[in-house]
Parts: sequence; C-alpha cells; structure tokens
Amino acid sequence: MNKLRENTGVILWILVISFGVIWTLQDSDVFNTVGQPTGNIAVVNGADISYQEFQQAVEQQMQRVRQQMGGDVTPQMQDMVREQTYTQLVNAQLIEQEMDRLGIQVTDAEVMDMVYGEDPHPTIRQQFADDSGEVDQQLIANLAQNPEMRESWLQLENFLREERRQNKMNTLLESTVHVSNQDVEEAYFRQNARANVQYVALNYASVSSDEIDVSESDLRDYYDENREDFRRERTYEVEYAALPKEPTSEDSSAVLQDLENLQADFEEADDVESFLDRNGSVVPYNDEFVDASSLPDAVADAVFEDPTSGRVTDIIVADGNAQLVRIMDTQPVEDAEEDEPEVEVKLAIMALEIRPSLATIREIEDRMDDIAFYAEEGDFEEEAQNQDVEVERLTAQDGDETFPEIGQSRALRDFLSAAEPGEISDVLELEDRFVVARLSSIEEEGYRSFSDVQDQIEPRVVQDQRQEVQVQRMQDAYQGAESLDDLADALGVRLRTQEDISYNDDVIPGLGRDPMFVGTVFGLDADERSGVVGGANAAYVVEVTDWDEPEPITDAEREELRQQLLTQRQQQVVNQWIESLREDATIDDNRAAYF
Repeated sequence: MNKLRENTGVILWILVISFGVIWTLQDSDVFNTVGQPTGNIAVVNGADISYQEFQQAVEQQMQRVRQQMGGDVTPQMQDMVREQTYTQLVNAQLIEQEMDRLGIQVTDAEVMDMVYGEDPHPTIRQQFADDSGEVDQQLIANLAQNPEMRESWLQLENFLREERRQNKMNTLLESTVHVSNQDVEEAYFRQNARANVQYVALNYASVSSDEIDVSESDLRDYYDENREDFRRERTYEVEYAALPKEPTSEDSSAVLQDLENLQADFEEADDVESFLDRNGSVVPYNDEFVDASSLPDAVADAVFEDPTSGRVTDIIVADGNAQLVRIMDTQPVEDAEEDEPEVEVKLAIMALEIRPSLATIREIEDRMDDIAFYAEEGDFEEEAQNQDVEVERLTAQDGDETFPEIGQSRALRDFLSAAEPGEISDVLELEDRFVVARLSSIEEEGYRSFSDVQDQIEPRVVQDQRQEVQVQRMQDAYQGAESLDDLADALGVRLRTQEDISYNDDVIPGLGRDPMFVGTVFGLDADERSGVVGGANAAYVVEVTDWDEPEPITDAEREELRQQLLTQRQQQVVNQWIESLREDATIDDNRAAYF
C-alpha cells in the first residue's frame, strides 16, 4: 500500500492524459516525414521524442484550437500549443517509464477478452455493431485476418491495451486516494457556515515612529534571515524594435469597398442570418431586441436617428469594424425616459474587420527582417532607425513569458534563454506586432546585494517592529481583561462586530486583507475566544458570538462535494508528482534547434 501511495501521481496522470492514445486510431501512416527535419525535439532519460512526433501532435492540437476559435489562431496561441504539446509529450514519456518501472502490464489474453469476451470494449461495440446493435464477430475476424488491414488491427490492439492499462490504474487509484465523510462534512461547513463575531484590534499603522528603532543591524539581520526573498533569477537586459500590424489607408478602403459591394444584396436578403454567415460577418446575427445603451455610440446614433424597420444605415466604422446595420424590427419601450428612444430594436449587422492585408503584413515583416539581417554586422539602433522604428528597452528574468509593453511571447522567452549577449533574434510574430530583439547583457542568477534591497527591507522591518509593539500591548491588556468590552476599554479602542463572515472572506472592516482572521474564526466554537493574534495589519482578539450553521447536507450534496474534493486532491497530487518526476529526470530540450 505504501508503494501505491508513493506512485499515486502516475496513476492520476494516466487518468487525465489521453495523449497519443487516439492517434493510433486516427492515423494509419503515423508520421509523414517528407520535407520534415529529422532528429529529436527532446530526450527524456535517454528516450527519444522525435521532431516528427512533436509536429504531428502540435498539428492535431492546432486543428482542435482552430475549430474552437473559428479558424483564427494567433502567434501567441501557436506558441502556447507548442509549449503545452512539448510538456505533454515529456510528461507522457516520464509516466510511461514510471509505469514500466512499476511493472504495470496488460496481457494478450486481456486484450482478446476486450474484443471477443462477453463484455466487449465500447469501441468494439461502436465500430463492429451489426444492424441489431450486436457485435459482428465475422467483421472482426475479417479485419484481424486481412493482411492489408494488419496495421489498423495492431493500432486497435494498442489502443485497447492502453485502455486496459488505464483501468488498472483506476483500480489502484481507488485504493490510494480517499475522501472521508469527515472531509466532506468539514468542507460543507466551510462553504456554507456563517459566523457572527466581535473583536478588538490594534492597527500597526497607529504605532508612532518614536516607539520603534530600526538600526542597520536590524536591516542586515532581516536580510540574512530572509535571504531567499532576494534571490535573483538570471536577468536579461534587452533592446527591441517593434512594428504594429496596422492596416494602411488602402487596406481600410478595400474593406469599405467590399462592404459597399454587399450593401444592395444585404438590403434584399430574406435570410439575413445565412447572409451574414456566408459573407464572413464578424458580428453574428442576434434575434433579440436591444436598446441604445447596449450599442456602440456610432451604431446607436446611426440607428436611432431613423429607427424604421427595413432601413439599412450607411457604412459605420466602430470597434475596428466597418459595418452596415439593417433594422429588422422595432417594439415600443415601456416607461422610456424623456431623453431615451421610444423603441428597443432588432438588428442585423454585416461587419467586416478592418485589418492589414497580407501584402501589408509582408511589407511590415520585410522591414523587420531588414533590421534583423543588417544589424548582425551593423548597429542595431541605427538599423532600426533606418526603418523608422524606435528601439525600446526592457528587463526580463529567466522563464518570463510576459514582457513589459510586448505582452506574452514564448518565442522571446526561448530566444533569451538560448542567446548570448549581442545576439539578435529572428523576427518574432506576435498577435498585434512584429518584434526583433537584441540581448544586451546577462546577469546570472544569485542573491541581490544588501545595498540593492535595503530600501525594500526597511519598511518590512518597520512593520515587524510595529507588530511587536501592538502584540505586546494587546497581550498586556488581555491578561487583565475578563471580556472583550474590558479589553477594548483598557486599550482605548472600540469593540467591533461583524456578521455573516464566510470562509472565503479575506477583507475585514478595520483590518483590511487578512486571511488569518477567517482561519482563526473558523477554528473557534460559539462563545469561544482566540488568544492574541498578530495578523497582517493589526493585532487582535476575536470571539465567535454564534454560528449560523447550514442545513444538514443531503446525500446528493454529499456525493457531489465528495467528487469535487476527490478531483481537487487528484490534481494536486498529479502536479506534485509530475514535478518530482521532472526534477529527478534528465531532459535534453532541443527546441532551440528547430524554432
């Protein structure tokens, strides 16, 4: 049982990852290597992950993203898909190795039982059912015995074998991960209970500067005791040039002309929903009535100057789109204010995005290519100026994916992690711009010096000393107080009350943001009082006057909550286990050779 608990992460991950399993059913030739680079994208504990395998997986993920996004995939999304795919492939390889180490196997007899047994696998039922819904054993035999279908049969066997392996992991999971009834009851209480409390607080901010004394020795002691807070990751100083993907006046005119060409047909269209869809409107048809306040000002002005059913407005430019608006219907507004239109309208909006053409994008990219090319032998800033592009500067740390003024870019992160000072990136395409970066300098990881962080340390030490003063003051008064009223009188502050405190409340009147307060409250019974607590912003004593306890949990609620807790714990263990596998593994990341 201990061994099973130690390997729970493997079990959990197998349950949540389906990576690679479906490929065996979808692709008969696996990887088409024509025109593709060879080699490995990664090597995990000596096991290769080929570039072709990676690209195949990326393309499948990209197809799913395109379906979800309606075909548009930004460069950032592409970066994200590549990153996630790489991580999944590495994790899958680590897990496969761990499964082998554990000796989890599926025999040929087990696979055959999933095909020919009394209870065939659902895939077999789905793929080989006859007209009556029963499994057609002859059809299965034909596939298994046909030499031309051998590859497909082997793929099916591999899929079933992996499925059975996962089922075995399910069985192990059920014996290693538990949520007790007490766990459920406690979670239900935290989610639904409310506390009424009274408390006395002394804010740290009220401590005068005369009551504290911060010396350099105090600052240095804090620095030594909290040195990890001042660890500095590998740091990059970067120069970069960027050009936005902005449409030219010619691009805008072309979109307006396209919309003008559609105007007559739009006015006469009987099925406007199909018309909008067929002509690529970025605003889909909405059959609901809307009022002026829910529309962009330019659209509302054009519509409500004459809200006659059937009218089509002139072309409107709003929200980056060129739009024709057709008023489909109107209805009176009840109790309309004096300055409001007397009708909500139903609209069909034929909208085309005003965006740069492919020619414009190529021209922008060519300018950035020139900067990258000529700066290799020349001066980066001078070459940027030759293209009328201003050079900006930023500081980034190792592993950063989001950069000031640039936004998210895994491509820039990867460039910095592999580059040497003075090296210039290829043109990096982002969603809204192209970027060329030059790595100016690198400062290796380490600890920031005391002199660098002294100004940051001082307010922390001041706060610590103020906390000590108020906690001691509260403790002195608390020893002689029989009630919170006595404590408030002794300290010269008022007794505060607060009702309906929930477990998720982290901002408390008079205390500010202080999760410790709620944690303290939910550890008390009714009429029970805490000791002196040094919170985030104040020292306080709190007493629960009464609990507003929830109704008893029903069986259905209990089971639903149990599943929620089980899922949360599974994911936590998954993350921890995968991280431990990666920390112990030798992983050669070769992505820099391909991107």
